[in-house]
Amino acid sequence: MMKTWHRVVLFAFIGLLLYAAVFYSVETRFVYGDPQENRFFQIKTLENSSYDYVILGSSHALPFDFEDMNEQLEQMTGSQILNLATAGGGIVLNRLLFEYFLKRHNTKNILYVLDSFALYSSEWNENRLNDSQLLQRAPFDLALAQLFFSYNFTGRASLGVTLDYLSGFSKLNNPHTANSTHVQMEKWFNRPPYKPSASERKERIERLYPGEIQPQAFDKYLTLFVDFIHFLKSQGIEVIVIKTPVPQVFYDMIPHEEEFNQRISGVLAGEGVPFYNFSLVNNDPKLFFDTDHLNRTGVMQFFADYFSPVLIEHRGND
Repeated sequence: MMKTWHRVVLFAFIGLLLYAAVFYSVETRFVYGDPQENRFFQIKTLENSSYDYVILGSSHALPFDFEDMNEQLEQMTGSQILNLATAGGGIVLNRLLFEYFLKRHNTKNILYVLDSFALYSSEWNENRLNDSQLLQRAPFDLALAQLFFSYNFTGRASLGVTLDYLSGFSKLNNPHTANSTHVQMEKWFNRPPYKPSASERKERIERLYPGEIQPQAFDKYLTLFVDFIHFLKSQGIEVIVIKTPVPQVFYDMIPHEEEFNQRISGVLAGEGVPFYNFSLVNNDPKLFFDTDHLNRTGVMQFFADYFSPVLIEHRGND
């Protein structure tokens, strides 16, 4: 009986060693060898410890980080800037990324690029953490594991997400994932002015705003957003919120956008948070590489006319 037990322990130990070896190989080859702009990886490997601005938000903030755009913005504003925006990133994911950032780094200001869809659905919040692609290039870090556990207790992440991260299941089972949305979008950044079809715009809107907007969901994520603002202020971090330009024809298709703007303006004013709604400026259709994302010309024009003056103004209040 004792010999049988020893064999079980031995086989289990060998199995764990083999699993650890495979895990290490995948971590080294795919996570560190091909990070694909994964924000968790970016945070883990940052060289600077302190920044003037960290940019959060979803895909409308991504063009500010394409190619040399971040360096251009730093030169225009005299600031150290880190962009942690993520495609489809709602309040929950952005807070997780920033809390991970705070484990070893700090910033004076947060520039939050806000989209209404991020406050309407769990699709862009709790469910976004279930995206296996998000974890496939996330490096193993006990600090991040601790955060996942804490999010389990608050209901912002499922236990399955934490176990997936700890076990490396997504990495081991599909390391050869397709390029991230960030990488795919960056390929289109310099293409000639693009005229999307009506069906492309409709498909994009339906993707971002599936079904009817539920007031309870909106109230929930608006509360989480305000809680995040309170957390940031408790850390001595100033918050600025903006909305980025989109073509007029696209803006007109967004459901209840005017009501959203009024509600969020009132809430942010009550919190003492500056809010800049740039939705309908710098929005000539020629300045976009798809239905609603600025191309290189659009970004540089937006930087010069609107964005960098805001950053310079608020950096001066440090």
